[in-house]
Amino acid sequence: MPTFWFRISEIALVAGLYVLTARLGQTLAIPPGNVTPVWMPSGLMLTWALLRGPHIWPGVILGAFLGNVWAYADFSSFGSAVQVLLAGISNGIGDVLASVGCSIVLHRYFRPFRMFQSVSSASAFLVIGVAGGAAVSALIGVSGLLAAGLIDAQNYGNTFATWFTGDAIGVLAITPFALAVYLSDKTERVLPGFETVANFLLITSAIYIAFWSDVGGLMQSFELAVLPVLLMWASLRLSRIYISFALLFLIGGIIVPTALGQGPLQGIDRNTTLINTQLLLGVIGVLVLTLHATREQVRQQVRHLEHVKDTLDQKVRERTAELEEAKRKAEELASTDALTGAPNRRVFLKRGNEELNRAIRGGEDACVIMFDLDHFKEVNDTYGHQIGDRILKDCAAVTMGFVRNYDLFGRIGGEEFAVFLPNTTVSGGQNVAEKLRQAFLERSVSSHKLNYTASFGISSVLEKDRALSMVLRRADLAMYRAKANGRNCVVVYEPSLEDKTTGEGSPTPA
Repeated sequence: MPTFWFRISEIALVAGLYVLTARLGQTLAIPPGNVTPVWMPSGLMLTWALLRGPHIWPGVILGAFLGNVWAYADFSSFGSAVQVLLAGISNGIGDVLASVGCSIVLHRYFRPFRMFQSVSSASAFLVIGVAGGAAVSALIGVSGLLAAGLIDAQNYGNTFATWFTGDAIGVLAITPFALAVYLSDKTERVLPGFETVANFLLITSAIYIAFWSDVGGLMQSFELAVLPVLLMWASLRLSRIYISFALLFLIGGIIVPTALGQGPLQGIDRNTTLINTQLLLGVIGVLVLTLHATREQVRQQVRHLEHVKDTLDQKVRERTAELEEAKRKAEELASTDALTGAPNRRVFLKRGNEELNRAIRGGEDACVIMFDLDHFKEVNDTYGHQIGDRILKDCAAVTMGFVRNYDLFGRIGGEEFAVFLPNTTVSGGQNVAEKLRQAFLERSVSSHKLNYTASFGISSVLEKDRALSMVLRRADLAMYRAKANGRNCVVVYEPSLEDKTTGEGSPTPA
């Protein structure tokens, strides 16, 4: 928290700055009422109050009082001293309300630091900070001059108009530039680019030709008309620091020569000329700030829409990935046996038919192994289906560990499994079946330490086969021959098995 002496020092600094800038502005003061056409303290005090807070109000009222006492100093009599003090007090009250009061309203209900980015904030600044503050200051200040006898009622209107426009122009010239510098970031603190330099040189040239040169006539009027166009160009293309600086430079470049009797804006009398000039500059300032705020608001909306688009695109990609994953899982569930994790009968037949056709077209060897767990019904009846399920899962896991990555394995149904071995002769199939048979025999499942066995049937793929079901039928006959031979053995299909459809060749219990 700021210390007491820090606050006192800040208030003294505010008062001192007010007095110095007031004296500088009063070098252009005009009668009646000795009112200046550009009141710089109004812009400085509003800026200070916006940045630092309302606690500076004693410095504002003290600076306004001392500045007016200095401007109207006449202590030759008690009455004249009272006049000076009354004018100073009324001016101080008006300036406190205009600067501190407006800063409170702007911070409470609006967002003054967004005047360069939002049309509503820019409009609030122009209506409350510029026009409202100037009106309050002029009303109280000029009424104080009238009450003090420093002006008469006949000149009240002209004095009010000059005071109002002078305060408004002071705020319009100084506050946007000061806030732009305060709000600037590193990207705005670089050396000006070619376009910025070109715009500034054109504005400087136009001001010189219109107000200081001896060109006169149409050329002078043309340069005056070009100035708003150059400000519009800056508003649409350049940074907020430069735009606010260009507005400050333009106001000073037009007000000073006009107050000194230079340039094409001279009218019936000096007061009327300055008021008209101030109104013209006010209109230009309003257009510049509003146009720049509109440009930045449109840019923000475009960036927001781009962000929304990027977010939607990301969500679409994420949702697409989720759907693809869900589709993959659904396909996996549809193609996988839920208990063992092995491909199910439908997938095995589909892929097996594809491999069978490829092998026949290429003239390659291939064979199919079918095996069925022995006495599986007795295991279920004795130990329960949970133990039976463990055996099925163990059998599938062992088999998938033996087969090659291009072999096909599937659960055909119940306790029956099949393996399609591409590029494999019947002899090779026998070796695989024997290894599986021995591996099953060595397994120990659950706390019961159960061993299990299987009966194997093998058939090679023949050139005449048109579907995998034909090969499976032959392997099935061989497998049932293995059952009939005492189980836990491997039998290769032979044509002689076709005639043994009864007796020991007929299907037997598992």
